[in-house]
Amino acid sequence: AVRYIAYTDYTAPVISLKKPLIYTWIQSKTQFADYITATSSVDGDISSQVKVLREYQKTDDDSMYVDFSVTDSTGTESTLTLKAYQIDRDITLDIELTDYLIRVPVGTVISNPEQYVESVKFEKLDVTRDVMKNMEITTDYDPNTPGTYEFTYRAVSSSGDYGYTKLVVIVEGD
Repeated sequence: AVRYIAYTDYTAPVISLKKPLIYTWIQSKTQFADYITATSSVDGDISSQVKVLREYQKTDDDSMYVDFSVTDSTGTESTLTLKAYQIDRDITLDIELTDYLIRVPVGTVISNPEQYVESVKFEKLDVTRDVMKNMEITTDYDPNTPGTYEFTYRAVSSSGDYGYTKLVVIVEGD
């Protein structure tokens, strides 16, 4: 007997970030999977099934990119390419964001990127209020063009402590 199942509310698996794709050293490309989560409308959390397809460097901007893939039990595959940053400076200020990757429809204006900063911590001490006034937020965001953009958050405390993180924004077209 053969049965066909038709889903009425099915969506493809969604790949997201659980922490910024920032590293000091990677021993193996499979370590990049530790940065990723994945959910399926059929299977729930399928983060353990995320595969790192490849890591590569673009010659035009010297940036490192990582291709991720995940497949749910229906056989539907989702892929995502993200920019990874290698830094050689110690991060002593932990800038925690509410999200590290968001998806928005075309035309969504993000006028207050500070709203995504949940806290800034030095060791375990909350220094959010002191650091926020000196935080530098830069972006290449274009709300009217589908694509992947980044908001970069940098902070330096009065004592020289350094913090760096990023929010990836995917502008989805029709």
